[in-house]
Amino acid sequence: KIIEHGLSLPSEPGVFGGGLSFTNDILRTAQKRHTEGSNTLLVCKVLLGRSEIIVGGDPHNMSKKKLSGYDSVCAKQNAKTNQRTQMDEFVIYNPAQALPCYVVHYTQVEGDKAAEVYRSLEQQALSLNHPLKIKLTVRRDVKTHDEKQIHFNRASTTFWTQLSKRSDENSSHVINYIDLVINPKLLRVFEETQEQFKRSGKGEYVLAFHGTSKGNIEAILQRNFDPECSQRARYGQGIYLSEFPAEAMEYARDKSMFNRSLLLCKVLPGKQFNASHGGFKDAPLKEGFDSHCVHPDGDGFGEMLVIRSPNQILPCYVIHYNTTTK
Repeated sequence: KIIEHGLSLPSEPGVFGGGLSFTNDILRTAQKRHTEGSNTLLVCKVLLGRSEIIVGGDPHNMSKKKLSGYDSVCAKQNAKTNQRTQMDEFVIYNPAQALPCYVVHYTQVEGDKAAEVYRSLEQQALSLNHPLKIKLTVRRDVKTHDEKQIHFNRASTTFWTQLSKRSDENSSHVINYIDLVINPKLLRVFEETQEQFKRSGKGEYVLAFHGTSKGNIEAILQRNFDPECSQRARYGQGIYLSEFPAEAMEYARDKSMFNRSLLLCKVLPGKQFNASHGGFKDAPLKEGFDSHCVHPDGDGFGEMLVIRSPNQILPCYVIHYNTTTK
């Protein structure tokens, strides 16, 4: 209906009045309560014009903003409105400001099945007691329970989702392929550390990127990170990663725009301290904490994570990509 006739304003006002709401948070907007199980997303070009940032007030009066010199509303996650927002929302009150461009059809894999698939390859590496490196590429045919496709989708989705939040508008990137790497020695150490952290309720891991030279990447895949090699200590002594690929790309050290590489790792933040205000230059991490988080966004994703021990890190993927300038 939308493709044929275009977008129209809702008959019933939502949290932010009678407008059309958009977001750049793919993972949250794909939840079943939003899609009603359609497994379909609409991607649009949206002209925000002059946008007011909402930090408080009655959201049901937002439809009047266009009468006050605004073309749209930007409601940041957890804005102090009558109903707390779960993601950044951009609201327009004129359908002509939105152009539907793409319809994305996707398949959801149940969490237990995905975990089972991830674990099957890890078990294979553990039984062989030898590192596995598997080249992953995008495929035209969709096989929802194919181990390689699930890993490729996981790594590429993390890359693109986090890149969309912080990226250079003058550059574009293309993923060539992704290496899945499972080192049984490093895996055992990581899982032992995770079990220790679970006893204090801090056993959840995050995915974070690390940029360095290709030679260093190979050494990390074999032996993990060496804290002695860290050249950054502005926010404390430790191993530096970022939950944003654009930040990690700054340290990739590849002069060529082609065949660049980034590491994507599982990371156990453990007990985490917000070190955004500094004061830890060349100093150990805050006593009693396992990591520092620097400049987190509204979702808690850190511009930099400073990790105390390499045992808290498991290198999992090497993303090979090209960069072009516009």
